[in-house]
Amino acid sequence: MKSVILIFCCLICFSGSAQFAIVADTDSFTNIRSGPGKQYPVKDSIKNGDVVYLFDAEGNWTIIDYGFESKKFKSGYIYTSRTKPIDEFTPIPATVSNDSVLIYQWDSCKLHITERSFKPKKHKIKFEVQEYGDSNIVLIDGKAFWGTDGYMPREEYSKCQLKIGKKTLNLPTATLYNPNFYLTSLYFDRTTDTLYLKAFNSDGAGGYAVLWVIQKGVLKQQIVTYGF
Repeated sequence: MKSVILIFCCLICFSGSAQFAIVADTDSFTNIRSGPGKQYPVKDSIKNGDVVYLFDAEGNWTIIDYGFESKKFKSGYIYTSRTKPIDEFTPIPATVSNDSVLIYQWDSCKLHITERSFKPKKHKIKFEVQEYGDSNIVLIDGKAFWGTDGYMPREEYSKCQLKIGKKTLNLPTATLYNPNFYLTSLYFDRTTDTLYLKAFNSDGAGGYAVLWVIQKGVLKQQIVTYGF
């Protein structure tokens, strides 16, 4: 029942065509415009392979968030055909998938993800009194967090470990709460030897999307966004 409720809540939060994608232009870069058409001025440009987050399309144009490497990402319009959604790469099926364990195993590689109940006593939690007298959580372990709308998280990641041959890589999960393994998926781009692990997590209100980009066995980028 838990998984059904979480999937339903996440599907509401991440409805429509919102999704991660990369820039894929024959010119090796593409322009970002201030509106959905060539009549709008170019405000920026991004190079092939850069990750963007696609929202709803307006004709041949799609509004995106991009520039996730900075603390404050940007928004603009991109010609839709200049992007390639992550889920168009080769999917790697899970070998084990349930509420608390997710395992992908292929070739000489293994990705093992687990979750555990969130235990407040093991964390430093900062509350802040709101306008109407309610207390909301504003920091966990001194950091802003994802996965709840100011309420106590139910679950947290306990492991997100990738093994490639004899090499082990622990993917960062601090500040990410209420994982949903039923809306987690893994893709592989053979051309660039890149793995894309994406997840849509939520407690029903604090929905977020996260993407880990692992290229040639090295964590290249972790992106977290609201995704709606």
